[in-house]
Amino acid sequence: MLADAIEWLQHKKADGLDEPLAAVLKELGNNDRYVPINVSLAGEYALQAMDAVCHAEHLLEIERLEQAHDSMIEMMSKQIEMASKQMHNDYLCRVAQQEKEERTRRSMKAEALNIARHRKTREAKERVFKEWEKDPSKFPSAEKAGRHLCDWLAREGMEYEPRTVIAWIRDHAKRIGVRFR
Repeated sequence: MLADAIEWLQHKKADGLDEPLAAVLKELGNNDRYVPINVSLAGEYALQAMDAVCHAEHLLEIERLEQAHDSMIEMMSKQIEMASKQMHNDYLCRVAQQEKEERTRRSMKAEALNIARHRKTREAKERVFKEWEKDPSKFPSAEKAGRHLCDWLAREGMEYEPRTVIAWIRDHAKRIGVRFR
């Protein structure tokens, strides 16, 4: 387009014009009028060249903005992915913590229930131990002590098998270092 503009500026006559336009200008009969037409046509081509350059600059700016936006979108996608992973990890940690707390709570509850369930047995054991420790030499064997204390517990309203009470007496005697004859 710039080459066309320069070419039109170099013409002194309207010899490069279309046939109808050239015929109209020749009828006017003055070659000086051709120069402004040539300059006008050269200016038109120069303006088109300038429009093409401006359009190219506009396209370059659009491409630069698209690249900037693409990189920003990619960066934000990575940040969202990292935040999502962090949220997922935090969620898993909270779930694990809640599960741990739930296990601890259930364990404590089970322990409390076991204590309540075995309270009667512990109380019976303690009473048997106190009664037996009053005079451990009174019974020559754990079996005799166990049978006697089993009957004694039955009179107190606590029913246990003799073998159970015998086992309690044996274990307690080992713990405190008492030997039967």
